[in-house]
Amino acid sequence: MANAEVDDDVLGFNPTTQKLETGMARIMGKEAALFVPSGTMTNLISVMVHCEIRGSEVILGDQSHTHLLDNGGISTIGCAHSITVPSNLDGTMDISILLKLQSGIL
Repeated sequence: MANAEVDDDVLGFNPTTQKLETGMARIMGKEAALFVPSGTMTNLISVMVHCEIRGSEVILGDQSHTHLLDNGGISTIGCAHSITVPSNLDGTMDISILLKLQSGIL
């Protein structure tokens, strides 16, 4: 780390970060990748990408990491409101509950 080649990453000139992002994009089969320093920031960015209108809703499992640990950032910084539904033991959500939410039954 002390000998890593670095530059201004904000302007996209950091060769070490560029190699990391390019390598991860290749591994994941994607056009590009973005390095962020924490999982919390990653979760916040993903919610903000999908909830681009202030006051949007995001559905989270009640036992999900994002609901339990990242919800403050989602509401404060991302301006998104979370709705929680019961998480299944495997971490998924019951599709019938999601369909009811979509149709306005719940």
